[in-house]
Amino acid sequence: MDEGEVGSTALVAEFLKFNSFKGSTFPLKEKIEFEVAEEVYIPWLFNDLAYAHSVFLATSAINDFREGRPFTRTTLYHLKSTIKHLNKKLAKDDGYASDSTTYTIITLAMLSTLFGDLSAVRAHMAGLQRIVGLRGGEESLAKRPKQSFMMNSLDLASSVDSGCFPYYSVEPDDWRSAFSGPPLASDMTSLFLCVVGLVDARLATVFHDLQRLTRLSNTHAQRHSRLKGDLFQHLLGSIQRRLLWLRYPPDQPWSERLRLGMLAFLTTSFRLPGRMVSFKYLASNFRTSLQTMAASTADMQTLAAWLVLVGAMSVFEHSEQWLQAKWSDFAVPGDTWEIARRRMVSVAWIDDVHDEPGRLAYAAFKY
Repeated sequence: MDEGEVGSTALVAEFLKFNSFKGSTFPLKEKIEFEVAEEVYIPWLFNDLAYAHSVFLATSAINDFREGRPFTRTTLYHLKSTIKHLNKKLAKDDGYASDSTTYTIITLAMLSTLFGDLSAVRAHMAGLQRIVGLRGGEESLAKRPKQSFMMNSLDLASSVDSGCFPYYSVEPDDWRSAFSGPPLASDMTSLFLCVVGLVDARLATVFHDLQRLTRLSNTHAQRHSRLKGDLFQHLLGSIQRRLLWLRYPPDQPWSERLRLGMLAFLTTSFRLPGRMVSFKYLASNFRTSLQTMAASTADMQTLAAWLVLVGAMSVFEHSEQWLQAKWSDFAVPGDTWEIARRRMVSVAWIDDVHDEPGRLAYAAFKY
């Protein structure tokens, strides 16, 4: 590299650490079959200094976090070097054109999100928005499902922190299901029909899409196969876009409550193990909504319990006393985690992503 040569073996080793870090940060990524393999990015380590430094930055920053220490000189050096070389590249007329530039900015935004510097995330997102526009807009992202997936995760984080509309999408003009073909008869459960009678029709459609996507993901996992990246990103992106553009007034409390709950559910697919990111807008509004929640039927109680547990897995501290009280309102007396989990699965649940944080939240509720 520029201030000191690093051997190719060391560079590749750092990339493998970086790739492992991305897998734990984006747990859903491991369930998706993208057409472009991770290995194609290795050449960027040798021909793009900004990207190479961003890889070292990510691995060093995560090591600092795991050791419980402030950013070390090594981390700060790679941060400074990443920004320096990125600015040099962007100063060129075609500096925005390469995928390595986009991924470098994604890495900076990803680290800013995970370490809670969401004002920096918005600055990086604004830069990404300009680059996406120069590269052809949303159509260019449609051709890059992996890039689109990571940028959507960052867009979600920025939006649920600020309450602003997303950077990368315009308001939908079609609120129909993202799935082709009619719904299955098995989808028409009493819980889903309860939701249909409880919330706005557009939101009920989004909820049904979320249920179908989680079931599809679980089915592939059970078969030890992966969802195709373009299909997964189309479905997830459609669900996220509609949730972020919908808004409901106080006279539709269940619609807004479920919208916020589904957004909280989506944030669980983007995390730093052992660290909770505080999304201010989502946490504040979801907390207020849940504190006034009541349920009169068994299906409503299951939905309410799911909303409370999702909140505990995503944006609330387990120690918040009102959360324990709300769980007690909707939990089945004497239930075990296995029984509670089956109720959660009946709403929306991705086994490999939600089983562990769900179990930990449930255990906290019991004491």
